Amino acid sequence: MRPEVVAALVCPRDRTRLSATSDRLTCEQGHHFPVCGGIPVLVLDDGAAMHVSVARALDEDERAEDLALDDGATPPPTALHPFVREIQGATSGAMFHAARDRFTTYPIPELRLPDGEGRRLLDIGCAWGRWSVAAARKGYRVTGIDHNFGRLVIARRVCRQLGVEADFLCADARRLPFADGAFDVAFSYSVVQHFSKDQARRILAEVGRILAAGGTGMIQMPNRYGIRSLYHQLRKTWTPARPFDVRYWTPGELLRAFEAAIGPSHLAIDGFFGLGIQARDSENFLPHHRAIVGLSELLRRAPWLAPVADSLYVHSTARAPQSTT
Repeated sequence: MRPEVVAALVCPRDRTRLSATSDRLTCEQGHHFPVCGGIPVLVLDDGAAMHVSVARALDEDERAEDLALDDGATPPPTALHPFVREIQGATSGAMFHAARDRFTTYPIPELRLPDGEGRRLLDIGCAWGRWSVAAARKGYRVTGIDHNFGRLVIARRVCRQLGVEADFLCADARRLPFADGAFDVAFSYSVVQHFSKDQARRILAEVGRILAAGGTGMIQMPNRYGIRSLYHQLRKTWTPARPFDVRYWTPGELLRAFEAAIGPSHLAIDGFFGLGIQARDSENFLPHHRAIVGLSELLRRAPWLAPVADSLYVHSTARAPQSTT
């Protein structure tokens, strides 16, 4: 892990500085956190409210099982880890799932940000690291976090395969273990939408805290008034709610929440007809799905259609960091 990342780490419980040894991190108040296979585990035990992935990350035996997902080899870039095929199909919807066996290279999307030129970027909820790879290739110094330890093991392997550099930590987006103003850019895709709106606002407050003044937030969120979003909301009226369900926001709600937590914000279109599908993914899609993505890309060129886009980016410019303690 790069020294600058270690220097920016703080305890997720009390935000005091952390000192590192080979197998753990310790804060000034004596809280200890393991470093397992080189990946710091900076999540907290929330008892009954704890996510199953966090419980697994806190269990030494479970972490050992997850470490076995990476045998230490460096396969060619075309040797996709089977985990990536399955998880991307599960999280990016029917189009990707139907084509998951057609991919011969990792599906790395286009990051719609300027060249990084060495700026520090935090990828919140990085999963297996595809957005971290995209950011590193654009010249950002990338740190990825996720509460799922196994996904971070895969992310590190993917980066090694593709020859890019990024650091990964097991952490909770609601308690980012970084000092105020530690990053120039905060990015997140298909993550914040799965939290309740109160919990999402906690994440946004943390983003506002860890961004340097004038830094950039770029976070994907679902639009309640999107064409396909309306269909999914109607369908949910007669199906049981699940903890990981998408929470839909109106454009006005998004702007108010992001401006209050981070700073001046505006909306940009990510896509239509679903959440999570990127144009580069469609190269391997089935023909009819490729046509749908092509239409989405065409509509994306009309910014005035943002009020009915399904997936939006919220771009924010950070004020001076506001401590949330």
